[in-house]
Amino acid sequence: MALSIQNLVRKDKPKVPIMCIYGTGGMGKSTLASEFPNPIFIQTEDGANGLNVMSFTEGPMVKYSEVDEALVSLATEDHDFKTLVVDSVTRLEALVWAATCARQDPPWRSIEDPGYGKGYIEADAVWAEFMSACQWLRDNKGMTIILLGHEGVQSFQDPANDSYDRYVMRLHKRAEAFIREQCDAMGFMNQITTIAKEAKAFGKKEDYVAKGRGSGQRSLNFSPRPAFMAKQRPGYNFPDMMLINAGQGYAALEPYLPKPDRAPVKEVA
Repeated sequence: MALSIQNLVRKDKPKVPIMCIYGTGGMGKSTLASEFPNPIFIQTEDGANGLNVMSFTEGPMVKYSEVDEALVSLATEDHDFKTLVVDSVTRLEALVWAATCARQDPPWRSIEDPGYGKGYIEADAVWAEFMSACQWLRDNKGMTIILLGHEGVQSFQDPANDSYDRYVMRLHKRAEAFIREQCDAMGFMNQITTIAKEAKAFGKKEDYVAKGRGSGQRSLNFSPRPAFMAKQRPGYNFPDMMLINAGQGYAALEPYLPKPDRAPVKEVA
């Protein structure tokens, strides 16, 4: 069909989200994801042990072909899963690199083999395949996609101010930027801390040392700050920072999630 202004489409129908949630270990990312409606886990690590969730494998997947097979299964077989959780994309990266190397002729020994960053550029194609499959499941099966990741620290060169370090999702910079771009929302999960000044044991009256104190309370941050990367697309209205309690995380997020007004397509064309 030829494109015409007589056949314009108004983009006002909400879709369930593709979300990235990253943070330091032990923050409860897998626990939060397990609270989403009827989840199925693709595990590249053992982060979901003890959560009583459904997974494709007993242990972590060790080949990208296994991840791809799981995505195809969700696309082509009948099921009632509502949420796909990939735990984690940080560990998935090694599988993407191995698949990228195996596709070359002759195969590369490592992602660094071709030099000059060419391996990471070639890996873009595998990441694009993965994200396209996730988007298809969201658009055609109505599945919410949750991508979990670990944190890394990146030096940010601010052209207007001094450079500083910030938390980002621990991936190669090309993959991190691509996945962040594809997500509808990216939340940084960490523990709320307070900084207290204490006088030094031996020193002048004005000498203090700063000590961090953890409250044990977790927060999920959706607005970017100098200390961390986060995002949400227009149309999402997550608070800048949300408190997350175990067993109540999805209940806190649910009021801000889109409510699709039509049933998803159930069969592959």
